[in-house]
Amino acid sequence: MTASFTPETGQRITVTRHKGRSDYQVGENYTVSCVDSSDHTLKATNAAGKELGWINWDCVRPADTIDWLWLREQLSPETVLFLEAFDGLNHLIFNDQLADEILLELPDLEQHILRCQESSPPSVSQSSQSL
Repeated sequence: MTASFTPETGQRITVTRHKGRSDYQVGENYTVSCVDSSDHTLKATNAAGKELGWINWDCVRPADTIDWLWLREQLSPETVLFLEAFDGLNHLIFNDQLADEILLELPDLEQHILRCQESSPPSVSQSSQSL
């Protein structure tokens, strides 16, 4: 197991996911209270000061990192709905010529995607917030 960072006692973290039963809530911030480098786990305290159980390092990130959980709270509901029409956000860049051609042929592309998004049932990727 490889962690993308090494947490330190006193560091603020945000839970991005958890495996199995956990006292931690995804998207919530905690303060690291104990670090076990041998198995890449940590304990953290919640806002009330209660120390919770062990959680893997790969289930958290530093609290000052921008990710989808944070970003979606900053965006308008319409923008979030538009972005959730995609299965992911990697490699969504068209070359300039192709983008121009698509936009000329579909000037209402964004509105079309939003209409389809509003009329279709939530997909697995939307309900799991996998963006």
